[in-house]
Amino acid sequence: MRRSTLCLLLAGALAGCAPDLPRNAAAVESLGMRAAQTHAPDALATLQSWAERAPAELAPVAARELGLALATDPARSPEAVRWLTHAALAGDAPSAYALGEAHRRGGLGWAPDAAAARPWFDRASRAGHAEATLALA
Repeated sequence: MRRSTLCLLLAGALAGCAPDLPRNAAAVESLGMRAAQTHAPDALATLQSWAERAPAELAPVAARELGLALATDPARSPEAVRWLTHAALAGDAPSAYALGEAHRRGGLGWAPDAAAARPWFDRASRAGHAEATLALA
């Protein structure tokens, strides 16, 4: 059997193993809480799958929850930043706020930097995040 044929068969088989897409944001956030508390590999993998495959209204929520779960492990801060940034740029206000807070307080491997926090708070505030608006004041 040719290598390319074998790869196609394997890819098809693995696609059948992908987790079902989430029903709603509450399901994503519930799994996010479990992932943040336990760092369970299956929960993290499911969140990543959802962040990559879920519909446009749920993918940023999954990216946020994955980023927040990864942020609890300092060794995974770069991954957390990547997922939170992805979600924030997709319009997720809580992700933008989390990035602002990490800059303001010093987190995710960053030293405290109020100037770097401002654009993230501004983005979150424009999206209606009340705490971000307060942080700007």
